[in-house]
Amino acid sequence: RNPWIFRQIAARLSGGRVPEPSLDDRRRLILDHFRAVVEREDPLHALHKLRTFTGWYSHGLPGGQRLRRQIQQLADPEDFFEAIERFFASPDLEDAA
Repeated sequence: RNPWIFRQIAARLSGGRVPEPSLDDRRRLILDHFRAVVEREDPLHALHKLRTFTGWYSHGLPGGQRLRRQIQQLADPEDFFEAIERFFASPDLEDAA
């Protein structure tokens, strides 16, 4: 659930500051992960997985709950990509960066 865990552990062990992933890091990871799921899964299974992963990736982000509700309404895995791009372009999220 935390793809940056090893980077964060290494920073902690070396005595450095534990970096939080940037919003762009999060956006790129989500889109890459979603593309891989859509390529490998049939649409029904892809939808289920994308909804689950969206919950993990958006946890703690401003507007994350709104994104999760929106994702529940989508019927086509391809629509997830547009929803994610809109989410990361929202002014509320940019203000939190």
